[in-house]
Amino acid sequence: MGLRLHPLVFFLLVSTSAWAQTDSDRATARLLAEEGIALQQQGKYEEALDKLTRAQQIFNAPTHLLLIAQCQVAVGKLVEGAETYRQLLRKPLTEQAPQAFVRAKETAARELAELEPRIPKIRILIHPDGIEQLHIRIDETAVPAAIVGIDRVENPGKHIIQVSAPGFQTAQVQFQLQESQILPVEVTLEADTPSKPAPAPTTQVPHSYTVASTPEANAPSSHSTDLLMSIRLQWTAPNGELGETHFNGSWIDPGAVRDSFHAGGGLELQADLLFGNWAVGLLFGVDDHGQPSGSHEAVKSLYPTIESVQTTKSFSAFGGISGQWHSCQRCLGFVGETAIIMRQMVQTFEIQPQSGPPDPCSLSWERDVPTVRLLAGLQIPVGSDFFVTPYLSFAGGSTSVTRLEPSDDAPRCPSNKIESSETTGGSITFFSVGVAGTYALALD
Repeated sequence: MGLRLHPLVFFLLVSTSAWAQTDSDRATARLLAEEGIALQQQGKYEEALDKLTRAQQIFNAPTHLLLIAQCQVAVGKLVEGAETYRQLLRKPLTEQAPQAFVRAKETAARELAELEPRIPKIRILIHPDGIEQLHIRIDETAVPAAIVGIDRVENPGKHIIQVSAPGFQTAQVQFQLQESQILPVEVTLEADTPSKPAPAPTTQVPHSYTVASTPEANAPSSHSTDLLMSIRLQWTAPNGELGETHFNGSWIDPGAVRDSFHAGGGLELQADLLFGNWAVGLLFGVDDHGQPSGSHEAVKSLYPTIESVQTTKSFSAFGGISGQWHSCQRCLGFVGETAIIMRQMVQTFEIQPQSGPPDPCSLSWERDVPTVRLLAGLQIPVGSDFFVTPYLSFAGGSTSVTRLEPSDDAPRCPSNKIESSETTGGSITFFSVGVAGTYALALD
């Protein structure tokens, strides 16, 4: 990433009179920078950072600052790296400045723009409101109380916040921060009761962190349990073959899936329990497949008294169980899902008997199709408790049971229900693209 300088080029840069100090300073800075560049190229960023920082202290150069910022970002110090980039961008250059210095500023501007969206933020919220003389420490460093209620940038990783005030017991919050995450951190202070020993206050807070005034606050934080309630809007395209079915001594082939079930929109409802990064849940939904004309000849062959067949609707109703993996809770990340789903594919027909009044009869053709579905999506937070997830999914299965059932009792209409579990050659797939809206309710 960024600018890499050959040691000889670097020597030429630091020897420029516009930035020169003494010969000894130039030589020392050059040697330190050469060692730092070599360590950076080997992936030894902490050691490289030490060498480059010393070189910058001896000899002030934009190229040093660029390399320092790159190493800071590489070791997870995103906040420090961003500030070093900004320090470099604020450094004025004369018209006689070497081109390497100009390129260093251009590279810094580009890399800073890429870095800024990755820097996570926290918002500290203190309860009860209005407490005066707050003393706040983040990772053993005192910070001003003015940060309460506003976004503050922090590096990714584990952090501990300690809050105290006169008349209240000290509370600690431990939490894990991911890149790009915006995390509200709530701290509740318990009133001090000097008349008797106060029990160690422990307050449960959501989103993977705990509050405590005891040494247990230093233990690794546990993930919270969330109830995820989702609505999915999707477009589904079925494909494959419906397969031959054995009815009344004959094998009936209704043909390709797309002739009887067109691609169409659908709605799915899902509820999951999320434990850390893993979730299990239930799902239900329906997909609309239009009014295709497939299966008409197959219906006529099963009911010889039918003169004409017209499709009124085709749809799929389904339900199942799912298992999900989330790369992180309530933050920008990936979602994977595997689900076992029973799908009922239904066609309803309006049929006209060969004799009798012109009033049509009704008939439904139902197929039970057990499937396995794989889904992948990108979880995008919209606030602290809601996120949207665009996704793609693929499912496959085959017909297990087929039923034809007339729904009219008139004497002239077909009355015999036909059902068969003998189906061969059918293989059905479902490709879906959609977007889910999910609300996360913390349970602990």
